[in-house]
Amino acid sequence: MGAVTLSGVRKFYGAVEVVKGIDLTVADRELVVFVGPSGCGKSTLLRMIAGLQDVDAGSIDIAGRDVTDLAPALRGVAMVFQNYALYPQITDLLARRPKAMSDGQPQCVAIGRAIVRKPQLFLFDEPLSNLDASLRVETRSQIARLHRDLQATMIFVTHDQVEAMTLADRIVVLNAGQVEQVGTPREVYHKPANIFVAGFIGSPAMNLIGVNAGLGNTLQFHWGGGIVWQGEVPAQPGAALTLGLRPDRLMLVASEQAQATGHVKTFEHLGDATILGVRINAATSLILKFAGDTSARIGDQVHVGFDQTGAGLFDSTGQAV
Repeated sequence: MGAVTLSGVRKFYGAVEVVKGIDLTVADRELVVFVGPSGCGKSTLLRMIAGLQDVDAGSIDIAGRDVTDLAPALRGVAMVFQNYALYPQITDLLARRPKAMSDGQPQCVAIGRAIVRKPQLFLFDEPLSNLDASLRVETRSQIARLHRDLQATMIFVTHDQVEAMTLADRIVVLNAGQVEQVGTPREVYHKPANIFVAGFIGSPAMNLIGVNAGLGNTLQFHWGGGIVWQGEVPAQPGAALTLGLRPDRLMLVASEQAQATGHVKTFEHLGDATILGVRINAATSLILKFAGDTSARIGDQVHVGFDQTGAGLFDSTGQAV
């Protein structure tokens, strides 16, 4: 009952187009997360669905009804805001002003207020951004459980990739008012549609390496000429491409197994994992992430190899090939 369809939705602030003709369908009972950098248009898009901002072009359909020109109260939606937008309520807290409530209480009240409306659609605008790390984890789990229990349609806006990856049935990656990719968390992580998604999704971000298509279905590093890929390469020999490798696909190896050699420039030990930044040359560095520790420290020379399984390959326009 709570399916949402956006058709050619656009928004202008003066002469600046901030939402650029978005077409999107959110299925009934689906939890979709809008994610992207600051200023990408994700909160503006959410507010247009809620009716808090006008649509300059296109249409919005909720539960089979065109709501483009309806007031917010008539759309059958409930929204949880970033600042919670609370007023005094709840019996055991009546003597306490909203600003005097502790930690996660305002957020819980805001979600509870949305639930009692029994809406067709729940909208969340970065509701966890004001919480500390432990409360974010706890509340994220609560929202996921609510989605299962209520069997409701939800759209959740965040800039936090962990929230997006753990909550979403599907993720909508936005950039500069446009949709870059729509897919499951696994799809956007393992098969990014373009270089923007490859660089934005994942922490640390995917390594993006300049390569040339060689003879015999090989790729060669721009900086070295050595073969770094064996397999199908959908490009003419000599074509400039970008190879994308997740940090957990890179590893420290013996010199005879190396695809690249460099020096450690950053070192982070996280307890269960280590993140190394390795400078290959003046223009190129690689980030590695692996379980456990290593004896390598800043300044040490190391040899790097990679597992090409799950790697991405992008053409000169930045699109996946």
